[in-house]
Amino acid sequence: VIANMEGIKEKCRQYGIKPIFLTLPPINPANIQRAFAEETEPDWREKFAAFNEYLRQQPHIDTARALEAYSTEDGLLPEWLALDGLHEDVMGKELMAARINADWAEACAAADAWQ
Repeated sequence: VIANMEGIKEKCRQYGIKPIFLTLPPINPANIQRAFAEETEPDWREKFAAFNEYLRQQPHIDTARALEAYSTEDGLLPEWLALDGLHEDVMGKELMAARINADWAEACAAADAWQ
C-alpha cells in the first residue's frame, strides 16, 4: 500500500498537485462482518499503524487521532460513528471535517514547503 501511495504522490507531483494525506481512522471488524459479511485482517491494527506512521511523514491531516478519542476501550470505531464499522456516519464525518478545517492551513503550508 505504501508503494502505491508513493506512486500516487509522484503522479501528483508530475501534474503540479500538492497532495495532503489523511490518516486512517480506526475500524470495527465485528460491524464490518455484520454489514458486509467480510473478514478483517487479524493484524489490521499493526497495518493501520504502519501506514499512518508513513502518512505522518508526509503533509497530512491526522483524522485518525480526531476519532481515536471516541474509540471504544479496545480501540475500535464505535457503532454510533460508523454503523457498518468502516464508513463514518454523519457524526464521524463532522468530527473528521472539524479536524480537516482546524488543520487545513498548516497542512497546506507543509505541502507548499514539501520537496
